Amino acid sequence: MKILIAEDNLFSRRMLRTILQNAGYTVVEAADGQQAWAELQNPEPPRLVILDWMMPGLNGLELCQRIAEKDRDNPVPAYLIMLTSRTDMEDVVQALQSGAHDYITKPFDNEELKARVAIGRRIIELQLALEERLQASSAPNPHAPLLPICSVCKKIRNKGNWVDVEDYMKKHFGVSFSHSLCPACLETHYDKYSG
Repeated sequence: MKILIAEDNLFSRRMLRTILQNAGYTVVEAADGQQAWAELQNPEPPRLVILDWMMPGLNGLELCQRIAEKDRDNPVPAYLIMLTSRTDMEDVVQALQSGAHDYITKPFDNEELKARVAIGRRIIELQLALEERLQASSAPNPHAPLLPICSVCKKIRNKGNWVDVEDYMKKHFGVSFSHSLCPACLETHYDKYSG
């Protein structure tokens, strides 16, 4: 999985890169919010973003808001982790309300960071699997069997025998029918009984 690190401090960015690469992630780096935003406009953007709050240009809070707005209709939005030295509860709440999914304070514990990133990865993988299943269930099935049906009597051929549609549907799908006449058939076949 590809992770974007948006951190203006070179030492912190390199430390994060090393930790995440050693954990098996592909890392993309941005030195400020504008560079991070540009990276997220690529056709295959990182799905997990770790961002610092205080960066020049576009800060982490503004970046969270932009990403959340961009991903509003995305079934698999980017997972955002705010990593900052701001420790006040008001800051945590503000970041979460702006679109962050998690909040870690600096200095951070390496194992806690990896565990929280793993949670983000699992959530993204679950969202991707759900989206794939939804897409598969709504797409036409090219392997669905064709049912040969008589164009005159509407019987279905089933294993060499011709059976009524109602019998076939009841046997294979548990469907029962009630019979009626649509207005067009009533007028065509029973014109003398109408009006």
